[in-house]
Amino acid sequence: FLRKCDGYFAYTQGVKDFLVDNSLPEDKIHVVQNSIDTGKIRNEYLKITTEQTRDLKDQLGINSNNVGIYCGGMYAEKRISFLLEVCTKIKERVPDFHMIFIGSGIDMDLVQTAASKYSWIHYVGPKLGIDRVPYFKIASVHLMPGLVGLAVLDSFALETPLLTTKYEFHSPEIEYLVNGYNGEITEDDIESYTDAVVKSLEPEQNKLLVKGCTDSISNYSMERMVENFKNGILKMISTK
Repeated sequence: FLRKCDGYFAYTQGVKDFLVDNSLPEDKIHVVQNSIDTGKIRNEYLKITTEQTRDLKDQLGINSNNVGIYCGGMYAEKRISFLLEVCTKIKERVPDFHMIFIGSGIDMDLVQTAASKYSWIHYVGPKLGIDRVPYFKIASVHLMPGLVGLAVLDSFALETPLLTTKYEFHSPEIEYLVNGYNGEITEDDIESYTDAVVKSLEPEQNKLLVKGCTDSISNYSMERMVENFKNGILKMISTK
């Protein structure tokens, strides 16, 4: 069926490479750079004041800049148990480390149990749309060792570098994460991931990763994706 279509819209360059390797003619493939509209949360992020971030920290009982955040579903592929174990190891090496969890799912009881045990783990429940933005403003790193998809675009828009592992079930958008530039992709083990998080919390390294995030924002937008779709359709029509 692939070889019978007039055109194929691929989410990412990696999808195109896969299709070419499977005998689909390259000129039939149009890479759209799959995206979401991050403009609203980006604007909200830039409006948040120092006073607002201070108030939120006070509300949560956080008196540190070494703050991690997880925002997403809580189910097996997200590896919540792995992340919680990593958090305890980070805390041993970074004594003022705090971790915020946003989301819900069948594994949220693991987070709730950890939050009841440790005062430095904060579970704030599910937050949708702009409601999640203030929590990113007080975080330095976005920790997601399991499945990563479009969350990587949130990390760019909210200037919170995403750290993940070489997990086999990532979505195509993992390609947008460039190791050491706008985030980190580590070996798939507790020690490697912990080391990367600790290093990424260091001010100079964190600053470099944040710059990579802001530099990446314009590469992945709803406007650019629409343009890519349009150009693909026009090219397909012109060759009929």
